[in-house]
Amino acid sequence: MKDELLQELERTRQRTRALITSLPEAMLDVPYHPGVNPPLWEMGHSAFFYEVFVFNLLDGIASFNPAMDDLWDSFHIEHRDRWSRNLFPGREETLAYFDTVYDRVAERILSQSLDDRTLYLNRYAIFHQNMHIESMIWCRQTVGYTAPPDAKSIRRAPGEPVTGDASSRPDAG
Repeated sequence: MKDELLQELERTRQRTRALITSLPEAMLDVPYHPGVNPPLWEMGHSAFFYEVFVFNLLDGIASFNPAMDDLWDSFHIEHRDRWSRNLFPGREETLAYFDTVYDRVAERILSQSLDDRTLYLNRYAIFHQNMHIESMIWCRQTVGYTAPPDAKSIRRAPGEPVTGDASSRPDAG
């Protein structure tokens, strides 16, 4: 169980990092849009979520940098304020924060038992991270950036038969 959880944690970590590091610094400053969040805010918020739902709830541990809590917490910062880059650290500092939190989560998984509550909260945080990965991809699409490095474009044209469709079988009539 721990191995699977660690693999999923690492997969979400690498996908998130790729979405940030595959863009030049200037492209991280996306124009305001009410339906998306800036990529660096998404990354910092996701790390903060692990701090709240894993470390605080399970261990009662305060966050890595309590001064940043209100900035990463989606309940405390207005949506439009997430575009105020002067409030947030840059890419390298956000990546360092993100990696520090992920390293601590992985170490916690390795060193402590996984009861039902612990497993649930770790999975909850990972699923939340995957939702933000999707949101980061959506942001890239919204502002017209190229597809992420791991994107697979296998969508066929409308009406074109797809393997497995009943209409594509030779005996379909």
